[in-house]
Amino acid sequence: MEIQSLVDIYCLSYNNPKRYSIMDNKLKYFTKQYNIYKGVDKLDIRIQENSWISSCMLGHMDMITNFYNNSTKEYAIFCEDDILIHTKFNELILSIITEIKIRKLDIVLLGYLMNYHTEKVYKTI
Repeated sequence: MEIQSLVDIYCLSYNNPKRYSIMDNKLKYFTKQYNIYKGVDKLDIRIQENSWISSCMLGHMDMITNFYNNSTKEYAIFCEDDILIHTKFNELILSIITEIKIRKLDIVLLGYLMNYHTEKVYKTI
């Protein structure tokens, strides 16, 4: 089964054409369907005090709202444009979805922050 039939992928990429392009190429490698959201500008009326954190949070909330209101799929992945993607991403996602169903989970954190260079440890795209 192909990932795009099960999962919508949303990526937040605010005001950084280089990261946008890199993420676009990464996602194309794994799936034909994905959404790169350009984010929430600092002039958006929802942002108070010109806060970058508010922009990031609102960007994620907009992606979640878009999924909730427009998708027919049961699952979504929400990420930002600076992530590393495992080379076996599609295979792993299918296994993760199986576990989500078995354990009846609502939310799963798929990654975490690292304080070292991953290029030396993991093969990623």
